[in-house]
Amino acid sequence: LPAKLVKDKGHCFNCQWRRGRHAVRSTLRQLKIRIAENDRVAGGTEEVKRVPPAKLPPEFMLLEKGSPLYWESRAYRYVYRRGISHSQIRRCRVGFCVSGKYSYRAVFPIWVPYVREGQRRRRVQGFVARDIVGNQEPKYLFPPGPKSLFNFQDKPVIVLSEGVFKCLRIERALGRSLDSGVASCAVLGSSLSETALEQLTQYQSGIREVVVWPDPDTPGRKGAVTTVTKLCSAGFKVSVVRSEQPPDDMSLRLLQQTWLRRRTGTPMYLTHVLMDEAFTDYAV
Repeated sequence: LPAKLVKDKGHCFNCQWRRGRHAVRSTLRQLKIRIAENDRVAGGTEEVKRVPPAKLPPEFMLLEKGSPLYWESRAYRYVYRRGISHSQIRRCRVGFCVSGKYSYRAVFPIWVPYVREGQRRRRVQGFVARDIVGNQEPKYLFPPGPKSLFNFQDKPVIVLSEGVFKCLRIERALGRSLDSGVASCAVLGSSLSETALEQLTQYQSGIREVVVWPDPDTPGRKGAVTTVTKLCSAGFKVSVVRSEQPPDDMSLRLLQQTWLRRRTGTPMYLTHVLMDEAFTDYAV
């Protein structure tokens, strides 16, 4: 193994793989070496902890099209009018709550894939609860714990946008006329969390490209720079898309056209693409 691991940072002299953080754990995972629970990794700064299984709220109910119930019908209409298709609502098992901490919110479960006894399955690893009445703060609520990627699928091309509506809107556009090897995911914030980065690293061998598609405002583009830096340090091939509108405000045709103009390059060049106020190559 022609690699150097120092202070939990890694560099492979053979394939030029680099990892700026958690390099030891990442290498052990690639070698399929298990780490005992609560063991400290040599050179690391944190202990391996078991993440408790996530659960949906006890008040959670699945959304069903044509329901006679007022709040269920209202929640379904809200989600559909935000650009999510009927098939996406069913596949993502979108639901709602009318009581409890997450009352009057549409609930989007976060599913993560895993394999048991040779069968591909998925389990809940959190959720996103969005206000549907327009007067609750904050608009989005999350359960305690780390944030995994929403709508993650093991595909060669991963698209990262900020929120659930943006990611599912992009999925509709790319799934309609472009290759099916694209998974559109939401980082649930302006930048990629360490948990989400670890999630991507587990499937790194099968990922050909990660595309960062931020919101056009300054916080979104600054967060995208942070995300690009993390991904490049972890050894991913990274591209960026810069659009004049948030993805959930764009037509499907405009999303497709903008997707085809994504840029790939060094972290410095991608930072320029994201932050240069005079950069107009993406204007349509």
